[in-house]
Amino acid sequence: MREGKLNEDRDRGAQAERLLRDPLLVEAFDVLENEFMQAWRQSAVADTEARERIYNLCQALEGVKAHLKTVVDTGKLAQANLDQHNK
Repeated sequence: MREGKLNEDRDRGAQAERLLRDPLLVEAFDVLENEFMQAWRQSAVADTEARERIYNLCQALEGVKAHLKTVVDTGKLAQANLDQHNK
């Protein structure tokens, strides 16, 4: 893999890690997750449309977190490759 791409992946990983630790973003994820769960609890069992919408919102939120975590992992692998290359 090109060193430039590895550096880019490493930098993106570091940025994603900062985002996942950022108190405001952590708060936003927590608030949204709690709001979605509260809406789900308050929805009528028969209201499948609302429950599916809430489920999709939860899945989207988890998707954002998962993507950031993947970028972090890719960055760590890139750093390991750079370290190995520089030995």
